[in-house]
Amino acid sequence: MNKFLLSISIIFLGLLTGQIAKRLLLNKTAGWEDAKASHYLAHAETTVKKMQLFAMFGLNPIVTFGAFWVVRLDDLRYAALPLIGAAAIISGGGLAYVVSRVMGHSKYQTGAFFCSGAFSNLGSFGSLFCFIFLGEASYALASMYRLLEEFLYLLVGYPIAKLHGKASEKDHEQSPLLRILKDPVFQIYITSISAGLILNFSGMHRPAFFSPMSAAIIPFSSFLLVTSIGYRLKFSAVRLYLKECIAISGVKFAAVPAIAMILSFAIGLNDLQDGLVVKVILIMSSMPPAFHSLIPPQLYGLDADMANSIWLFCTGMLILVLPVLYFLQGLI
Repeated sequence: MNKFLLSISIIFLGLLTGQIAKRLLLNKTAGWEDAKASHYLAHAETTVKKMQLFAMFGLNPIVTFGAFWVVRLDDLRYAALPLIGAAAIISGGGLAYVVSRVMGHSKYQTGAFFCSGAFSNLGSFGSLFCFIFLGEASYALASMYRLLEEFLYLLVGYPIAKLHGKASEKDHEQSPLLRILKDPVFQIYITSISAGLILNFSGMHRPAFFSPMSAAIIPFSSFLLVTSIGYRLKFSAVRLYLKECIAISGVKFAAVPAIAMILSFAIGLNDLQDGLVVKVILIMSSMPPAFHSLIPPQLYGLDADMANSIWLFCTGMLILVLPVLYFLQGLI
C-alpha cells in the first residue's frame, strides 16, 4: 500500500504544483500590460522547459547508466523485451484507429485518437512505477522495453498522424531516421545504455552509492516532469470527449496489456528472474497516453482538445489502475 500511495502522491503533487504555479503566475500578471505579461509568462515557460531538460538530460541518464551496469542479460529471450514494447505501441495505435473509425470520427479526430492509443507514458510513469513496485533491477528492464519507442513514434506515429492532419509548409524535410539519430534524447539514452553495458560486461563492480542515489533521483525526476505537464494542462474540454476517454481507457488498460502478456507467456519470459520481466511488461504495457501524444495534434492541426482530454482522463484513471497492477504483479 505504501508503494501505491507513493506512486499516486508523486503524480498528484506534480500536477497540483504545476497547476498552482500557473494560476499564481496568471493572477500576478492579470493587471499588467499585454507586452509585459507576455514577456513574464514566456520567461516562466522557459523555466519550465529547463526543468524538463534537467530531468531528461541531467538526471534520467545517470539512473539508466547505473541500472544497465548491473542488469542481468544472460538469456537470449531478453531480446524479446523491446519487440514486445513495439508490439504494444503498434497494437495500441491499431486498435485506437479501428475504434475511431467505428465511432465515426473525422480524420482530424482519428489522427488525435490514434496518437492517444499508440503513444504511452513509459518514461515518467512506467519506469517510475516499475522502480517503486519492483526495485532498481526492473528499471533497466523497463528501459529495454522502450528501446524501440522513439523509432516507432517518429517512423510510424508521426507520419500516420500527419496523414490525418492539415498540410504544412516544409514539414520535416529531414528523413525520420535522420531526425531520430540527431535527437538529443535518443543520443543520450543510447549513450547511457551503452556505457552501462560496457561496464557490466567488463566485470567492474558498481559503487554501493548508486542504489540509494537512484532511489532519490527517480521520484524527483518524475516529479519535475509531471510538474511541467501540470503547468500546461487544460481541464475544460474533458466532458466533451467522455466517450473517447472511456474508449481509449479500454484500449490502454485492458486490450494492450492482454496482448503484451499473451506474447510474454508464449515466448516463456515468465521464467526469467522469477517473473520480474513479465511484471515489468505488465506495468509498462498498462500505461496511459504519453504527453508526447499531445504534440502531433498541435503540429498537424488534429483535434488537440480531444488529445488533451484523453491524456488527462487516462492519467487520472491511474488512481484505479495502479492498485490493480500492484495486485496482479503480486500474483505472477
